[in-house]
Amino acid sequence: MKRSGVRLTIERDFEILRFIWRWKVVPTDIIRNRFFPGCRIRTCFNRLSLLRRENYIDSVAVRDIPQNVWTLNRRGFNAIKEFLPPDCDKGWRSESPAHDVLALKLSLGDYLADSSADDAVFSEQELRTYSANVFPTWVPTAFRRRPDGYIKSVVGDQSRAMAIEIELTPKGVTDYESIGLDYAHYRGIDHVIWAVVSLKMARRLKAIFEKSPRDAQQIHSFLIAGDIHKLGWDSRIVLGGYQGHTVRQMVMAHWTKPDIDLPQYPPSSPLDKVGY
Repeated sequence: MKRSGVRLTIERDFEILRFIWRWKVVPTDIIRNRFFPGCRIRTCFNRLSLLRRENYIDSVAVRDIPQNVWTLNRRGFNAIKEFLPPDCDKGWRSESPAHDVLALKLSLGDYLADSSADDAVFSEQELRTYSANVFPTWVPTAFRRRPDGYIKSVVGDQSRAMAIEIELTPKGVTDYESIGLDYAHYRGIDHVIWAVVSLKMARRLKAIFEKSPRDAQQIHSFLIAGDIHKLGWDSRIVLGGYQGHTVRQMVMAHWTKPDIDLPQYPPSSPLDKVGY
């Protein structure tokens, strides 16, 4: 099919592509809430469909998501590459859309439509590509493990991090023992939120982590991954330090308004420089 020659001439299109890059995959309703407030979802879908026809994005199927989930393709990535971190060429595609959608929903939660909270949340994509000196001091850039994201946590007068871990495929015992020790020995992380496939898996991980030196502090909390799709931040922690609480209660008990911003892109639209 011959393209109509539509260019990225709307600032919003650029921001949508960058938002998809940040999380790797994004469902339609989240893009609507974020970039088309007050509009019908059909309005958002029509624009996304145009970007797909012009070969900037693709639609992928994700289990438990009864709607389109969008991801960048090569043309869409190239359209924003100039304005991304230098080391962005590798790993920008989603290897597991189901995993990445869960990371997005658990990380942003109630702030899905509020960009003012973006600098209190960092995705795995950002942790992988940004230089350490870009992040605020509460982000544990020296931590040798890279989780699926961080949410800002404030304990007393100190800002620390809550780590996000999405675990859909079980690992071996020695792998989890190593992970447990990593978290036990790194004091810059206040808590770890695990999304797992079942209560059985949560119990298995909890038993392994309890062998680490920091088990008394119960820094690990577990919830069922499927609940996130249905309930979002109303999902309840089924095991661990915050058992019985919702994700919202846990996060909001520690969350504060961020006071530092990531470097902003040029105020004038960069889309004019993109020759597509």
